Amino acid sequence: MAASRANCHPSPFSHHEMSDLPVHYFLKLYQGRLSMAEDGVTSPRPEIVAGIRHLVANLSAQDPNAKVRLEHDGVRARFIAAATGELLGEFHLTNDA
Repeated sequence: MAASRANCHPSPFSHHEMSDLPVHYFLKLYQGRLSMAEDGVTSPRPEIVAGIRHLVANLSAQDPNAKVRLEHDGVRARFIAAATGELLGEFHLTNDA
């Protein structure tokens, strides 16, 4: 197993990975955050809203049961399709994300 992991593209986030979770988990969470931002309940910076909107659009196009891996380094978060390695979304972490 270690050899196959070594053949993967190295990631600076590898020490901060969450277990793979289904698309529907992240989709519900970020649809809620987007809705709150659009309704004025929260007021994240515009680039955070744009990042969430992009993530929601990409997640909506995925199989709800497909797995997504969240990687973060304390500065930014990346949402990656576990099966393909496709980057579904990325944004800088702030207190308003």
